[in-house]
Amino acid sequence: MEKKITYAGLSKVLFFMVLVGAIYSSIKSVTDEDFQSNKFREEYPLLLIDNEINNKLIDSVFVHMGFVFVDLPERRKYCIPHSRNYEYRPYFLGEFLMPGDTITKKNNSDTVVIKRNDKKYFFIVGKSLNEELR
Repeated sequence: MEKKITYAGLSKVLFFMVLVGAIYSSIKSVTDEDFQSNKFREEYPLLLIDNEINNKLIDSVFVHMGFVFVDLPERRKYCIPHSRNYEYRPYFLGEFLMPGDTITKKNNSDTVVIKRNDKKYFFIVGKSLNEELR
């Protein structure tokens, strides 16, 4: 006796395959993000209050999951938690920074100073400033 493939049976198999594919894609996406995040954390140490940066030119900037990753001369690299100053446009530090800007942060300070075209811009590491200007 031969079994016939029905439309209902075929649609169940197709639905199951799509469901498995969606679950696999979701899991892979999350694990890829975790892998990338761990890689970034190893390569770019978190900028802490006791770190000091003395007038260093920014070589490159990129943003990943709300964190700002900066490359400085002498192979120095830092990860800066989300920082915003609503007095500036763009207000998010990751969108504000550009290669060629100068960055300064004093030891035991949470303030990052960006110098561009002889003008200074201030951000607080991990915080928002001037929220009333939102």
